[in-house]
Amino acid sequence: MIKVVVPKSLLRKVDQKIARGLKAAHKAYGVKFPPPKIVYDVNSTFAGWATFDTWTIQLNPTLLYHTPDRFIEEIPLHELGHLIADALETPKIKRQKQGDHGEHWQSVVETIGGVAKPHHEFDVSMFTKSPFVYKCKQCGMTHKFGYKRHNAAQQGAQHACTSGCKSELCYSHKTKPRKKKCVVDIGC
Repeated sequence: MIKVVVPKSLLRKVDQKIARGLKAAHKAYGVKFPPPKIVYDVNSTFAGWATFDTWTIQLNPTLLYHTPDRFIEEIPLHELGHLIADALETPKIKRQKQGDHGEHWQSVVETIGGVAKPHHEFDVSMFTKSPFVYKCKQCGMTHKFGYKRHNAAQQGAQHACTSGCKSELCYSHKTKPRKKKCVVDIGC
């Protein structure tokens, strides 16, 4: 079993990143958003997610621990962008909404200083039992599929690359599952 202890210094960096994003949002939109509750309890392939109703951001401590610089650069403001985008939505924007990672969200994330990428590219093999690797025909970016998505693709479902090219994905290979389990502990 792997025990991950996230140093308090990394937790502070996440808090500082969120604070800078909130300050930028206040300056850009004239709204003083409260700091969200940040919870480190995601233990899956998700890097994080935001819940508007409770104004909460949930983050994956394992990914934070293993790739701190990239995680802090990309994920906290990605999730904060969801909260702010939802708070700023007007009926007109809701009608034009293009999913959770549409133009409105992208604009908000860029405004608050974040990286407006819809999906992360962290190694999540420790969380998946048997990921199937697909590769973009045009740009070569790899995507990991679970059994359900892989089976759908094998039965003819089309999947597009999440990078800007949106090209078709082709099956590449199946990775071997890791036997280790991951336990997360915060603090130190």
